[in-house]
Formats: sequence, structure tokens, C-alpha cells
Amino acid sequence: MPADHPRFLYLTASGGSLLRHALGYPWFRELVHSVFTHTDCGAIEVAAAWNVPVVNAESQDNEEISDRILAHCLEHEIDIIYSTYNRILVGDLLAVYAGRILNLHPSILPAFRGLRPISQAIEAGTKLIGNTVHVVIPEVDAGPIVAQSIVPFFGDFPRMRHHMFHCEVKLTMQMFRWLADGRFRLEGNKAWIADARYEPGQFSPNLEDPDVLAFHIPYPPPA
Repeated sequence: MPADHPRFLYLTASGGSLLRHALGYPWFRELVHSVFTHTDCGAIEVAAAWNVPVVNAESQDNEEISDRILAHCLEHEIDIIYSTYNRILVGDLLAVYAGRILNLHPSILPAFRGLRPISQAIEAGTKLIGNTVHVVIPEVDAGPIVAQSIVPFFGDFPRMRHHMFHCEVKLTMQMFRWLADGRFRLEGNKAWIADARYEPGQFSPNLEDPDVLAFHIPYPPPA
């Protein structure tokens, strides 16, 4: 890892399962400067267990949350914001950090934007479901697509959700690697990873990092 690697802020309001898996890798912990949430959630305890600083805005107002995020980022010289949030980011934050906020959305965008994307996909009868990392812009879930993963869905919801989560962890870890290595490119409404492989497979771009490739959660998970 380069000594001058970027500082990441991780946004979440979840139970912290994804964060717990990712923080198990020293290189990932080195990249995450801090974790930001707006409510009490399991991710707070997960971050604290690894001595990662946590900020809790304790607010349900999107404008106030966004302003608090911006203030935190400016104070601590955050370079990149990575979000697993279901909150809508607004205001000056989007201008100051334009092109530097990435969101993990649980659908194959541009399909099923907004809230309840998995339910939307199931109701539509889709046979493929997945995840997208995209650049955050003022229009919800409409920013340039950076990376995606796909999972087949044939009615077994627990199995599908397990495999989607498995992909979320892998995609997040790989994105942090690409971003830390300075390989993310953005030009207008197009985003890509420099020198990545875009061959047919479950992930596009194709995964590269040895830790990411080796990561596996068996199904069903151990009791």
C-alpha cells in the first residue's frame, strides 16, 4: 500500500456485517479513516472493535446529515467517500466532493433505482439481480456506473441474498484497492477502472486482488 494512499470515509447505517468482514484485512483498515452513520446501528460496535473512529450524526434530516459529512471530511482531509447508505446525500457535499463519492446500490443499475431495489427486482420477475458501485450525483442512483456484479435468482430468496451479500463484500474490497491505487477514472458520464479486465463473468470489471478472490462465505453460513 502506498504511503500516500487516500483517506476513505465509510458511510453506513447497517448492522455492520460487510464492514466486519472487510475490516478483517489490515490493508482495508489502513484505508478507512473513519465511519459515519446517522443512527445507532451495529456498524458502530464493529468499527469500535477495530479502533476505527465513528461519527453518529443522530439525525434523520438528509441536509443536516450531508452537512455533517462535509464538515467531517474537510476537517480530516478525507479524499474519498464510500457509501452503503440508503440516505440521499444533498447540498454542498455533492459539489465539494463531486466525483469522489461512490455508492454501493443493491441492483443492476440503471434498473431498480431508489428504495427497495431487491423487492422491485423480485416483483418485476427478473432472473438476474446484483450490485452496482456508482458515482453519486444529485439525481438518485443515476451517476456513472463504475463496477457491477450479478447473481441469478430463481425463487430461493435466502440463497440469493447470501450470494448478493458475498458479492457486496468482494466488490467493496476490490473498489477500495482500485481507488487506493489511483486507477479510478471519470470523464463526463463515463467511469472505468484503468488497466482492468472486462471479460465475461460475475463481476465487471473482473476482480483482481488475491484477498478478494480468496474471500468466501459458505452457504448456508456456519451456525
